[in-house]
Amino acid sequence: MNNMPNNMSKEKLDLLIKIAAQQMGQDPARLKQQLSTGGVDQILRGLNPSQSKQIGQLLNDPRALEQFLNSPQAKKMMSELLGGR
Repeated sequence: MNNMPNNMSKEKLDLLIKIAAQQMGQDPARLKQQLSTGGVDQILRGLNPSQSKQIGQLLNDPRALEQFLNSPQAKKMMSELLGGR
């Protein structure tokens, strides 16, 4: 995952992967593996153009990614993914 900002915590990265996997209807572990092996382009091709553009922009802008992960929507998704914990 070479495009990821170096200062991103593992927890935030895992959250982003879970959210993306949920939106894409994929298994988070499989998505993480694809990202680890450089499969970002393949993943983005499987999305509609709008989703692909949004994710590409987030991956290329550490500030935007951090802002997204701290948003109420992302926090709500995290809560839902973790079963309301």
